[in-house]
Amino acid sequence: MNEGFSIRQVFEGKWTQGAIPLVLLVALLLIIEIAAPGFLTGETLALLFANTAVLFILATGVTFAILLGGIDLSIQAVASLASVMLAQLLPTLGFAAFPVAILSGLAFGLLSGIVHVKLRVPSFVATLATGGVVTGLALWVSNGRAITIEEAGREKTAWINATIFGLPMVVLISALIGIVSFLVLRYTRFGRQAIAVGAGEPAAWAAGINVDRTKIIAFA
Repeated sequence: MNEGFSIRQVFEGKWTQGAIPLVLLVALLLIIEIAAPGFLTGETLALLFANTAVLFILATGVTFAILLGGIDLSIQAVASLASVMLAQLLPTLGFAAFPVAILSGLAFGLLSGIVHVKLRVPSFVATLATGGVVTGLALWVSNGRAITIEEAGREKTAWINATIFGLPMVVLISALIGIVSFLVLRYTRFGRQAIAVGAGEPAAWAAGINVDRTKIIAFA
């Protein structure tokens, strides 16, 4: 009886629950390696990480909105607009096009947060509407066609395709973003406030947390 109870306690522990997705991922990789020997090579894993790095970055951004009990359906549209602006501005602005593209995404994320919080529109509706507007804007900026980055622009993005210790730069960037996001949630005032708001808005209000500001920042 005591043994069964202790085992249940182990599986219900906070660290155990957090490790379950990682354990399942490792198990899946081992199964694939058994089914297709040679899958777990450095080159294959580097390619796999590179293909999922962008999705990881987008998912990291959405994590903050989900943590607060909301959802962000505009993330793909915002990423599309940012990439279009980057391709358009690279030949003229050079490396400065990167912060401009990032700021455009920040602005529309902020807009979604303001609409959701100040107008009391559900995050599902607010971000869906923002995503529609941003998609239309991206199509207008690109004239509905694929944009080819000129040679001068490609020279300024060559560092993205570089590798360090065999890992693509985009993988290292995504890992850095993931680490920073973890540190923000765990060790900063905003992170603690975001977790408190996600646990219960009335209690967060009672604790003196500016819930509206916290939610707007999370969507931005």
